[in-house]
Amino acid sequence: AAQDNLALSRRVYDLFAQQGVYPAVSQFNRLMDWYAVYFRFGEVVSLLVDMVRAGRPPNLNTYRILLNACQRADQAALAFEIFAIMRANKVPILQEKFAQTIYYTLVKASFNQLRYTWANTEGHPTAPWRGVQQPILRSQEAQALLTALRQSANIPTSWSRAAELPASARAEAEAWQEQRRAAHRAAGASGSSASSSSNASSN
Repeated sequence: AAQDNLALSRRVYDLFAQQGVYPAVSQFNRLMDWYAVYFRFGEVVSLLVDMVRAGRPPNLNTYRILLNACQRADQAALAFEIFAIMRANKVPILQEKFAQTIYYTLVKASFNQLRYTWANTEGHPTAPWRGVQQPILRSQEAQALLTALRQSANIPTSWSRAAELPASARAEAEAWQEQRRAAHRAAGASGSSASSSSNASSN
């Protein structure tokens, strides 16, 4: 029934959009929220693009919905780009429940990404997600979404979330990434060595 209502709402939306008539931000948000729940990430992006073109600036609830859509679509990196634009645009978080929801969504998105790493390594002792495939990077939709958000916030298209970090924080982040890469290289070398030793002993 809920999906039937969503389909009917979309038909009404499309009918008015063809005449150049667009709903208020709250109604855009409602439609995007429904699509996010049903894992229809492309529809979320399409509606956001329409909303910005119609001159409706995203509000805090819009950003919350976009982050939830990214989490459900396993687009963790995009979720953090959206959050960075929200901060750069100085969107106020006036209620604690919104802050908790947003941060929890970002944590879930990060865990989803980590889950795929565990699925293909021996780094987790039980590895319950063994064999899980990496999520598809939805680059075209991500680009359309980020472009719309930057336009709505008057942020240059060349802007990236790294620009928001102080120099010291950027250096720390780069050092952490290098340590992580080195650990992966060491783990791979150790695994290859163990495999070679095992083969030699069997011969």
